[in-house]
Amino acid sequence: MNRFSFAGVFAGLVAVFSAAHAEDVPAERRGSGVPEYPASCRPAPDEDAGVQTVSVTYNVTEAGLPIDVRVRDSSDPCFEEVAVATVRSWSFTPRTVNGEAQRQNDLETTFIFKFDHDTVAEEFDARPIKRVPPYYPSHCSQRAGKEETVLVEFDVTVEGTTENIRAVESTNRCFNRASIYAVKQWKFHPKTIAGVPVVRKSAQTTIRYVSQPAYSTERLMRRQLSKKLDKIRQDLKRNGDAQAALDELAAIEEEYGDSFSRTELGVFHQLRAAARIQVGDYAGALDDLYIVKGLGGTPDGSEAINNTIEQLEAILEAQKRAAEQVQEEPAE
Repeated sequence: MNRFSFAGVFAGLVAVFSAAHAEDVPAERRGSGVPEYPASCRPAPDEDAGVQTVSVTYNVTEAGLPIDVRVRDSSDPCFEEVAVATVRSWSFTPRTVNGEAQRQNDLETTFIFKFDHDTVAEEFDARPIKRVPPYYPSHCSQRAGKEETVLVEFDVTVEGTTENIRAVESTNRCFNRASIYAVKQWKFHPKTIAGVPVVRKSAQTTIRYVSQPAYSTERLMRRQLSKKLDKIRQDLKRNGDAQAALDELAAIEEEYGDSFSRTELGVFHQLRAAARIQVGDYAGALDDLYIVKGLGGTPDGSEAINNTIEQLEAILEAQKRAAEQVQEEPAE
């Protein structure tokens, strides 16, 4: 699949009864952290690994944290875990509307992996500069607590303006005109291919109209996650079943991974590295510790992390040399 062709939708907007025209400043990533080439994906001696890509989509919360991190497309599944973990480790200056932090949906980044080269993180798709939230149509009735949505499709020109705007799906057609009028005022950095601006066809955004915010269960979720991670930590300290710990960590990642805080992300990957070492998956453990190191260490100390990384790199290098020697030995 062409990595310049993105199928993800653009950021949805939430309009309340008091909504009015407002300036919308998109989220911006802090720093430029990119992953190491995964140790578990390193090519065999004399093998040309080529160039591998992984495109990751995600949302950014009001606090500037990535959630709902998903792989949209990849050339090799081996690279997906590291790409997802890297995005989860990022932080952003959150999107703001009238100076207030807001959630931003459907961002996308493509990672380009080439062995013995620095990994590159690129965003080729059209990127929003300004989004104007819709006004709430006073003539459209809505029950308290009910949400109405309009899926709007449009093209982004080489100048970054929107055209061919149409409502392709809505729960209430009464909201279509306000949604189209809002998107008409949006501005973008145009999509580029090889540095040349091109038209971005069929971009989409879901605009939501709600009368009241939903209640959050954030605190309860954080407490449950902390207990589960602590239980695994204690089991590993008592030399428990490492494979069982890996299974539990996989279940935790499935349930909570998209909402990990940076601290939780570091603890998760440090625990998984410890379990992987116990089952002999040294390359996987090294990838986990690269992620922990990229986060700036953990409460257990960066020095111990660095020492373990050095030991694992030495083990993998020795295994590589042994494999090369076997290939060089003449057949009897």
